[in-house]
Amino acid sequence: MSRLSRLPLLLALLFAGAFGLPAHAVDFSGRWSLDKAASGSMDPILELQGVAWAKRKLAEGLDAKVAITQTADRMTAAYDNAAGKQQQVLVFDGRPHSTVNPAGIETTFSTSWQDGENRLVSSGPASGQDGAAGTLTETRTLSADGATLTVVVEVKLSDGRSARTTRVFRRAA
Repeated sequence: MSRLSRLPLLLALLFAGAFGLPAHAVDFSGRWSLDKAASGSMDPILELQGVAWAKRKLAEGLDAKVAITQTADRMTAAYDNAAGKQQQVLVFDGRPHSTVNPAGIETTFSTSWQDGENRLVSSGPASGQDGAAGTLTETRTLSADGATLTVVVEVKLSDGRSARTTRVFRRAA
């Protein structure tokens, strides 16, 4: 392939990034609603982190909705859930960035694509109810038909305790 014949491809890649067009195999953009019947409970995750029983029960009883916009380098998730309305920004460069989590708590997440850019993995600090340090990891995948967003949430503490759950969201009309 000559240099001249590669020019259109190079320009397409350059302009896709410049105009914020998704350059990834998966685009999570859209409005999503939690499918409670298909989802696991967040209670073990919240309990491990020391969230009070009453707040955990309140969180389980409410519907969660999220509106996601995605560009080539970041995802913005606007949550409307038990903690109110939050906006979480995840930058896809693997470096720590300050944001809020879905519960509205300021935190730092590192986010990167894995598995051939089919999984978006974010991780940040977590702590146990007794102050044990740890890591919270969220792994997002999209079904082949684009109708189901799956988020696996896992907390691992330095003392060996851990909790994991899967949250399933359906694309809203």
